[in-house]
Amino acid sequence: MRDRVLNLVTGPLHLCRGRAAGKTRGQALVMVGVMMMVLIGFAALVIDGGTAWYNRRLMQNAVDAAALAAAQNLPQTSGYWDASGYGVRWLANDYAVTRNGVTDMVVDSSPQPAAGSESCTANPNVDILICQTYGPSDTVRVTAHKT
Repeated sequence: MRDRVLNLVTGPLHLCRGRAAGKTRGQALVMVGVMMMVLIGFAALVIDGGTAWYNRRLMQNAVDAAALAAAQNLPQTSGYWDASGYGVRWLANDYAVTRNGVTDMVVDSSPQPAAGSESCTANPNVDILICQTYGPSDTVRVTAHKT
């Protein structure tokens, strides 16, 4: 009788151990599948972030080149588009868009309202601004946009 009671108590334990051991056979496959999806998600995030960073660097290089080229010619020409086409704003636009342009980059080249007497802290609606920091027409500010 004692053996029978012992079998009733320990029998289900052996049965549970067998089932538990049998159910873990495919567990690694499920974990690998879940981790693979997480890894692919991180890879996509890294690629998108890297592309955004790369485009930002290209735009920064184009804007820096435009500002440096225009700043070299500040003492020689006026801030407006002159008749010969070699004004400071034209040169900045040429360096930003034509020579170093990035796909879908926008630089607003519309004429600015003042002739370099505007403060550089102002926020006009132009991307190439000839402004005044210490004296008239002594600073070039170039910005660009991309969607």
